[in-house]
Amino acid sequence: MPSSPPTAAGTAAANDMALRVNDAQWGEIVQQLGAEVAGPLSTALERIQELITTGQIDRQGLRALRESVAQAREAGMVTQQLARLASGRLRLARERVHLTQVMRGVLAQRSRETQARGIQVRQMLQPIEIMTDGSLLFSLLNAVMDWALVNTHSSLEMRLDLTPWPTKARLVCRFAHRSLDLGSAPTVTLSDTPESLNSLTWRLIEQTALTLGALPLREDEAGITLLTLEFPHIASEERPAPGASPSSNGSAGAGGAGGRSPSAGASLHPFAASAPSAPSSDSPSRAASPPPFHSSSHSSSHSPSVSDLLERDDTLPPHNSKPLAGCHLLIVSAQKELRQEIQAAVRHMGLIVDTVGSMNEALAFCEEGLPHGIAFEQSQHGPDFDRLHADVTKEVPGFSFIEVREGEHPTQLSTATPDRLARIARANLGDALPSVLLFELSKAI
Repeated sequence: MPSSPPTAAGTAAANDMALRVNDAQWGEIVQQLGAEVAGPLSTALERIQELITTGQIDRQGLRALRESVAQAREAGMVTQQLARLASGRLRLARERVHLTQVMRGVLAQRSRETQARGIQVRQMLQPIEIMTDGSLLFSLLNAVMDWALVNTHSSLEMRLDLTPWPTKARLVCRFAHRSLDLGSAPTVTLSDTPESLNSLTWRLIEQTALTLGALPLREDEAGITLLTLEFPHIASEERPAPGASPSSNGSAGAGGAGGRSPSAGASLHPFAASAPSAPSSDSPSRAASPPPFHSSSHSSSHSPSVSDLLERDDTLPPHNSKPLAGCHLLIVSAQKELRQEIQAAVRHMGLIVDTVGSMNEALAFCEEGLPHGIAFEQSQHGPDFDRLHADVTKEVPGFSFIEVREGEHPTQLSTATPDRLARIARANLGDALPSVLLFELSKAI
């Protein structure tokens, strides 16, 4: 039998405890932010002082300077995502998501990074669909990869299966957080683990998982870290029984035997947002259906036009929800002014943005790891672009490329062009680029 819903007194007590923990957590997070920003920037400042003194810097010093600045920037971006979760303005969509496909997509997109680090990834993924917020799930899985790749000393194991009753989707990430030849100690407590395991990225994993209603369980023992995420809402369980009446659907949604509240797991946590309840069959809700940019909601023959996306402002997530926060966009342009215009157009979206001046630089950039999308100026569309396009789409077939054109040109989505490139006029960047990016990057979710 399903467990009974919590009483009002129990919920109040849980909320009260969560709020007290939240205050302490934020104090710790602010301290961590200071350390994770100040440390790398201090190292960068030392490199700059050395450059000023000697007038030269070698490749190793330049690489160290770049890494220090990147670490500080990453800490700031992670903190922005934590603030987004804590803002109380986040509305969760409730949609059917193929967890296995999303996980495989994330692993494929990160394959260059794992290869560059010499990390072998073992996948054991059962096909499972869940009901959750697709964009937040995508952010969670990428945060798990960020955290695991920084901390693993050998390989990475990703396992997805179903738990025994009550059935849940269980994602397990396992890796060695220290060299195996040093892992003979009988037990390692959290206080003995590397500081990087408890970084801001780990905080982001915790809060994102709790917001989705997936309790994160972590064990660190004998040099091995085991992270388990359990997603309670299996898609097959969300289907109403054949012939079910609206009243039976309503009772299930209220906590009866046949239903689960979409926010039940997250509502007790201070960072959690209240997700809209699952609608009954006779009262459709936009929040419960796949968003207009979800990959399952469009095809090449029935793809929405850009004018549709811009006119249907009521279907777009509000800017403060930042559904693509943490996604990585690479801008390729020799024009500084154009790079700045693209950055200004997407500044409110919470994206991680990098810029390069040519396709050769883009090729070198992508060797270390792929961004989630590339925006490039029309003049860069040549043999070097063709090589980059072929190289990237071989690994990630649905990768997003957005060409920025001079002069008048209709805005086109990738689903409406023969070469699968999205196109936008430079004059329309401010108005249309956020909507185009939301559609294009959401194809991976």
